[in-house]
Amino acid sequence: ALGFSARTLHPRLIAPLGDRLNEMRLDVTDFFWHGVGRALYFAPSNLLFLGQAAGRMVDKARCEPRSRSERLNALAGLAWAATLVNIRHPEIIQSLLPHLGRGEGEDDAFAGGVGSAAAVWRSCAQDDAYLIALLRHEPRAGQVAQRWNQLINQPVCRVLGRASEFDNRRPRYRTEAEPARTVETSQTSCRIA
Repeated sequence: ALGFSARTLHPRLIAPLGDRLNEMRLDVTDFFWHGVGRALYFAPSNLLFLGQAAGRMVDKARCEPRSRSERLNALAGLAWAATLVNIRHPEIIQSLLPHLGRGEGEDDAFAGGVGSAAAVWRSCAQDDAYLIALLRHEPRAGQVAQRWNQLINQPVCRVLGRASEFDNRRPRYRTEAEPARTVETSQTSCRIA
């Protein structure tokens, strides 16, 4: 919450707060930068998501942090927020993809944020159809379609395929009459536990 609050209310304090957390050697620095990334999605300049907002968000997630680890956590936080808010509007998530992959680990960090958001969604709404709809979204452009498969479909499939790991608080038992399902797209075959 500190990173989200700092970025939202006092963006000029992000660097000093990050430095202080590093000096204190607390194991919260990654969480701080993840919160900064989440807040980037909600920045007033990006609320309408018009024009260059997607590129601006990704650029800020790259530029505001000082270290590689901080950048990757900010990108994961941005992916997390963008996925949770736009799970019903995959084209908005898709608009971030062309701006990724310029730095080492960016794709993995973004995919991790997407997977974490999918786990939260699945935990809160186990049988909700929006995760399946997200998997079925198929971008038209070839390179974007490949990136969609890598950065969105694969992490969401991992969450859906390992549902029991994420459903600890609300156990769901499958009977023989309720077999696992498979979702097929042109890019992915995803088994849903």
